Amino acid sequence: MASWCDGMAAAPRVLVAPRPSDANCQGNVLSLRHPKSDEETGYLFVDGKLHEFNWFKEHFGSWFLGDYVCEDGSLYYCTLVDPIFILLPILKLHICCFPAEVADVKFFRLDNSKVLSWLCCKVHNLKEVFPKLGKNYAAQGEKEICMSL
Repeated sequence: MASWCDGMAAAPRVLVAPRPSDANCQGNVLSLRHPKSDEETGYLFVDGKLHEFNWFKEHFGSWFLGDYVCEDGSLYYCTLVDPIFILLPILKLHICCFPAEVADVKFFRLDNSKVLSWLCCKVHNLKEVFPKLGKNYAAQGEKEICMSL
């Protein structure tokens, strides 16, 4: 009996990702450098928002996908990412640094006040979002800590 996944180049995987608001639209898969590790990382750009691909695997488990069994039981999921964190290694020279030029060579010195200002802006945005989250939100402890800042 033929399976729906016969002839696929790679075995099917389970992905939990946002559905585009327009049924005719598709997301774009991007490979960008991760700001922390500087390694190539997969991202999904859909509806003007950037999501990072993550991978989770239990020691034992499988997925039943129609008549196919995905034996490794792994799960790929997308989490929303602020694009500034991806661009920060590029932009931080201008957002968080003081530029200087010596003998036609540009140098950048980290400006602590600019870094603090940028981080305060991010915290302020979080403080506005947390009260809108439901009571079942997993980070209730962090919510209380952040609200006290």
